[in-house]
Amino acid sequence: QLLPRKLDFFNKNQIKISQIAAGRYHTVVLSEEGDIYTRGRGQYGTLGNGRNNPSLVPILLQDVKHFRSEDKENEVIKIDAADNFTAAVTSKKVIEHFRKWKSLCMG
Repeated sequence: QLLPRKLDFFNKNQIKISQIAAGRYHTVVLSEEGDIYTRGRGQYGTLGNGRNNPSLVPILLQDVKHFRSEDKENEVIKIDAADNFTAAVTSKKVIEHFRKWKSLCMG
């Protein structure tokens, strides 16, 4: 049986959370700094790190961090998740999604 449990990761690293979204087997967190962290099953590329491996420890999505550093005015404003994908919307209305076969799709 899967039960919710507290993660100390964010407190230990002094990361303030802005939003949380959950898929069936993964969780997505948007920090107040605009960084996206994922953790969970990872099947179908839902963690956004280009792999299908699970992670119990939150993973910082480096591709999103790099994307933000190229355009300082383009901030992540919303995250969402479902069974087999994770998505983020930016202030310039760019939608980034992480799903089966692709780690970072922009459109």
